[in-house]
Amino acid sequence: MVVNKDVVVVIPSLNPDEKLIYYVDTLIKLNFKRIIVIDDGSAPSFQHIFDALDERVMLVRHERNLGKGAALKTGFKQIEKYLRDAKYIITADSDGQHTSSDLEKVVLKMRGGADNALYLGTRNFHLPDIPFKSRAGNRITSAIFFVLYGRYLPDTQTGLRGFSKRLLPFMIETQGERYEYEMNVLIRCAQKRIPFVGVPIDTIYENNNKGSHFNPVTDSFRIYRILIGNFLLFARNSLMCMFLDQGLFFFLDIILFTNGDTKAAGYIFASTAIARVISGIVNYSLNQKYVFDSNRNKGSFFRYTLLCGGIMLASAFGTWGLSTLGMHSNVAKAFVDLLLYFASYKFQQIWVFEDN
Repeated sequence: MVVNKDVVVVIPSLNPDEKLIYYVDTLIKLNFKRIIVIDDGSAPSFQHIFDALDERVMLVRHERNLGKGAALKTGFKQIEKYLRDAKYIITADSDGQHTSSDLEKVVLKMRGGADNALYLGTRNFHLPDIPFKSRAGNRITSAIFFVLYGRYLPDTQTGLRGFSKRLLPFMIETQGERYEYEMNVLIRCAQKRIPFVGVPIDTIYENNNKGSHFNPVTDSFRIYRILIGNFLLFARNSLMCMFLDQGLFFFLDIILFTNGDTKAAGYIFASTAIARVISGIVNYSLNQKYVFDSNRNKGSFFRYTLLCGGIMLASAFGTWGLSTLGMHSNVAKAFVDLLLYFASYKFQQIWVFEDN
């Protein structure tokens, strides 16, 4: 049997039942000697559960409920402070969904794999006994994640995850205090080109998953807000810069050059060019900092400029091509520009702002 002295298991818990004690005992028997349990503000009637674990684990208590993300980061900070010789970290839920053998599978995968990857315990949602809301919710988030971030993850909501200590600062810095934290981790990993490694695990839903503290309304809202938040920021930035472009053109052409009556072509072209350059620089800066979480790497602005030029040419040729097929030019332009808008988002994500 492998002695897992270099592995730390982090278990956030809120109002657990007796199964948590049994689960911890099973992990200890499998030589998981370092276990951190975070009591995330459980009610007084559940304190006897944690008291029974006090001698067997590193127990950390939150005076009030702060959320799963906050509890996980509390555990990570404990590792950073007291268990600096640890090599691997595993997070697991306390509601009985993750068996001790599943943890062993993840550990074995990590030991033989890259130390810059995120290892995800992946459940099979095609089984007939999976609750409908779990199957549907996971399929929707997997599809959206693939479209927006280019990585297909069959289980986006798994709490069983493993990573090396190398990624510990990354995990602590990632924003999010509740269930949305885990989605934030996936998004940031996709943005930073951190590999995902799926590890097939048992699919367990006891009592239709009634032991979960996941709120299907508020927590789903947080998760989907995070999931599509980058694209909404991209849309907001585009809208702001469109108004900036129009406003600058009006200021330059009408007010500064007083070209409202003369309609001189030189002033119109100059106003258009200056407004477009300024709004483009602002758009680049906003997307780089707030949308794609990218370091300002060499060549990104040059790539952004090439992309803008390519989008402009594609719009012109696409509109012309559809208009020659009989489509009204205004309708053709709207259709082409909508497609190019999504293409621009993807190219900025995977090419312009890709971290070196």
